[in-house]
Amino acid sequence: MYCFNCGQKLEDGSIFCMYCGTKLDDEPDASTSVDLPKEAEKPVTLSKDVPEQSEIASVPVQSPPNQMPEVQPQPIQTPPVSAQPPQPQQFQPHEFQPHESQPQSTQDIDKLTLYRKIVDQNTEYYLPKFQNMLHGAKSQMNWASFFLGFAHAGYRNMWHEWLNAIKIPLIAEIAAGFITVIAVFSGSIGLFGLLSLITVGCSIWFVITQILFSNNFNQHYMNHVENKTWRRDFSPDPSIPRAIIGVIVLAACLMGINWLSSALLLGGLFYM
Repeated sequence: MYCFNCGQKLEDGSIFCMYCGTKLDDEPDASTSVDLPKEAEKPVTLSKDVPEQSEIASVPVQSPPNQMPEVQPQPIQTPPVSAQPPQPQQFQPHEFQPHESQPQSTQDIDKLTLYRKIVDQNTEYYLPKFQNMLHGAKSQMNWASFFLGFAHAGYRNMWHEWLNAIKIPLIAEIAAGFITVIAVFSGSIGLFGLLSLITVGCSIWFVITQILFSNNFNQHYMNHVENKTWRRDFSPDPSIPRAIIGVIVLAACLMGINWLSSALLLGGLFYM
């Protein structure tokens, strides 16, 4: 049988045309049917020039010349960074050895480098003390300050701090000594004895103040060095001439007080 719409040969009993999709039940009447030529009854054969399906599948497909081939993105590999920050300058073991349990930071190293310029002499003693106090350690007794007193304070340019620490007991001791000498003129032995005890008490107060100042001297000295660093004054502190001048001035003051006290005492005895 043949499709009445397209004229293609179909299998007997077909309901639809496999070429044009026409429903064959709606076959037109004989009046409207079209007589097909005899050539249409012949089977259609493919031309030899048309390649078979297997040959088409075997032909490689080439991309047009104007189309760029697809490029797969490659991951960018960055070389590992091996540069390290510059290491801060470390102190030599013979110059300064911090406490084993206390890490030494860069900021502490910068401070101690400036402190070395100001301390100048005996840095192997003071720098470890400063390092420990920067990490919370307490100040320890400075025996040079205890035995030399004002001379050591003058040598380390700490005479201002020394005077501020002991000025009250020193003034009290001098005043009590003068009052005791003047009490001789009253002729009262009881008053003289009481004022003498007061003078001795002021002397003990002076000694205790000196001990406390010597015990905290390293802390006071570190604060002094920090203040100079903040003022950007890096001049060395040790000065032997300043220490000698301080001792001479202090000795002159004490000798003058003793001479005045002796004169008043002799005058009171002569008066009696």
